[in-house]
Amino acid sequence: MHAQLGTILVELGKQPKDSKLAVHSKPIKAVQDAYTVPLAEEKKALAFKEAAAKDLAIERGKWIAAYDGLAGELRALFPRQKPLVDSFFVKFSSARAKAKDGLGPK
Repeated sequence: MHAQLGTILVELGKQPKDSKLAVHSKPIKAVQDAYTVPLAEEKKALAFKEAAAKDLAIERGKWIAAYDGLAGELRALFPRQKPLVDSFFVKFSSARAKAKDGLGPK
């Protein structure tokens, strides 16, 4: 939209000074100027969002590695007690069981 307003202003600038369309250039320029700050803020926000998504992926990977490490250490600590080790971790049921209980997609 910002670029389109610039194009409109260029075309209005080509009009003769006594053209009835020339009076619209001042309000359109004001709209373009008002749109400049939000456009810059949007670019900053999108860059921040991308950086946050990258950081989230890295931290999620670290968390999964730590979770797996904990499972390995518990298995080493309690070698023949699989039910005990498994009791420390959440069990996820299938989508079919969730749907049956009304918790998942149907």
